[in-house]
Amino acid sequence: MRDGIAWMPRRGRPPPATTAPPVVTGRKRDPVMPTALRSAPAARRVVRARDLAVLIPAHNEADAIAGTLDALARQTAVPRRVIVVADNCTDATGYTAAAHGADVIVTRGNTDRKAGALNQALAALGDDAPPFVLVVDADTRLHPDFVDVALRALADDDGLGAVSGLFVGERPRSVLQQFQANEYVRYATQIRATGRVSVVTGTASMFRTAALRDVAAARGGSLPGTRGDVYDRTAITEDSELTLALKTRGWRMVAPQECICTTELMPTWGDLHRQRTVAGLAVLSIARVARMRRDRERTTS
Repeated sequence: MRDGIAWMPRRGRPPPATTAPPVVTGRKRDPVMPTALRSAPAARRVVRARDLAVLIPAHNEADAIAGTLDALARQTAVPRRVIVVADNCTDATGYTAAAHGADVIVTRGNTDRKAGALNQALAALGDDAPPFVLVVDADTRLHPDFVDVALRALADDDGLGAVSGLFVGERPRSVLQQFQANEYVRYATQIRATGRVSVVTGTASMFRTAALRDVAAARGGSLPGTRGDVYDRTAITEDSELTLALKTRGWRMVAPQECICTTELMPTWGDLHRQRTVAGLAVLSIARVARMRRDRERTTS
């Protein structure tokens, strides 16, 4: 147990999919490079754990997590420290991730969805957190140059708080999915043309740790949420809210055209409707909270 978070060992045979990963205490960091990362070609450089940590929040993603980790292992800059955050899993997500060489932490009593899981993981990094943190969804595959390009962008500009990925859809299997894929292409084209990033995508984005700490310190004051939390637990879509928080604190963000990530497409109209309804409500909620806060500041000033 470390900082209230349970760490799972990297090795061990996965149990049946219906078995929840156990809580393992007393975990010590394995000094040997994970199997998936050792398999990277020698021509590729390895990014040290003290320079970058990758966080992958996952809830019952046993079928998808292996592909995500394999894509990280194929990076031209292979991250040494990859942590899968197993959040309330009832399948073999944690064991599958461990078998692919990732560190695994199991959340404790999280009822705040992805935001809560990431807050626990970031808190567990503590003072040992590297200068940069990459957050990747468990069903997202990164283009091989993603990590290298994002690291260089952040290293070259101290005013950048985040490097957002440009998401594209997986291979469409229906007209509905083709519509979504086309929409993603239009969004990426708009960013390339304008240079403006409206949302730091939750599918895959790299952050400057100093920017995240700045946001956490401002929570409960100039920013909504609980002081010390990077992500606002009350936000419906944590990526949109964090984007606004970073901009409010004066941090800039970019989305280089090489930082491509592939994500899933909704298979049915019902799934798509639910996804877009949540996204729309989230934007309205964030805007309402921001306006209320500005109104209070004007009243008290």
